[in-house]
Amino acid sequence: VFKEYGRQLRWSTLGLHYDWATKIYPLEGESLPEELVSLSNVLSQALGIGPMYADAAIINFYSRKSTLAPHVDRSERSLSSPLISLSFGQTAIYLAGGTDLDDPVDAFYIRSGDVLVIYGPQRLIYHAVPRILQDKHFEDKDQPEEIVKYANKNRINITLRQVDEHK
Repeated sequence: VFKEYGRQLRWSTLGLHYDWATKIYPLEGESLPEELVSLSNVLSQALGIGPMYADAAIINFYSRKSTLAPHVDRSERSLSSPLISLSFGQTAIYLAGGTDLDDPVDAFYIRSGDVLVIYGPQRLIYHAVPRILQDKHFEDKDQPEEIVKYANKNRINITLRQVDEHK
């Protein structure tokens, strides 16, 4: 996939598939891989947030020139659950603002291996990724060459989400 389509990758979904045109999740859909469901719950519990039953993931693929415009993630029907974001590859500059686009912003780096949890009042703030920095070099002879090459030039972000209240 990385060898043939790496430059074209922008996003993908797992579990309940987000509809980019309507900005709505379906009521039913595929199951999220159990490893991601379990990971989201372990992280949420470890932070004292309580159980999380992730049922969707959005995977963003960022090239060096990619950006993500200011936005609020509010399409989930349950906004009481956290968003858990896992970062791999190159570093992103992340901007976190307020509930209004004119509010002041804080900027920080999100590096490979970082986990960002957005919860509570932070759940409805504007955030953005204005830039990807190519500052990391991976060497791993045990991994396919194309994956290592991709990680050396790009960033992958997996955001785990609980769309609905758990029944």
